[in-house]
Amino acid sequence: MGKLLPIVFAIIGLLGGAGAGYVLRPPPQEQAKAEHVDCPPTAYASGGQDAEGKEAAGGYPVEIQTTFIEFDNQFIVPVASDEAITSLVVLSLTLEVDSVAQELIYERMPKLRDAFLNVLFDHSSAGGFSTDFVNGRGLDAVRGLLKETAVGIVGVQVMDVLIVDLLKKDV
Repeated sequence: MGKLLPIVFAIIGLLGGAGAGYVLRPPPQEQAKAEHVDCPPTAYASGGQDAEGKEAAGGYPVEIQTTFIEFDNQFIVPVASDEAITSLVVLSLTLEVDSVAQELIYERMPKLRDAFLNVLFDHSSAGGFSTDFVNGRGLDAVRGLLKETAVGIVGVQVMDVLIVDLLKKDV
């Protein structure tokens, strides 16, 4: 009888725990609402906008949650003329992305950095940083090239590329 008593207590404990879990579970409406909050939107909901941003019939646009991911290190781009480096451009970049894609961005950060450096070096060698590039058109051109590159690597989850800091230093 002494060896049977711990087994009986274990069975009573299991049944009591299962009964408490059944009684204390959230009502079905709250459970569905909690599941909805845990699953951020990855696309537009039906009745909202489609992938091209056009509003669907009778719906309202769904707001996508965005987050900002800052590159850890600055981008340093040399500006050369007549085979000599005349100045350096230092940029700090931040990506505005769909919050769902945050982990994907961190996984592909080295590839993004490499591609961004290629774009910036090409832009510099084409004379993009030699002229008055701080006007609106010059920065928009750089931003557009960087965004196009990021979308090619990560996908449409990249909303924008922000130039946070910019410095041109003559050497």
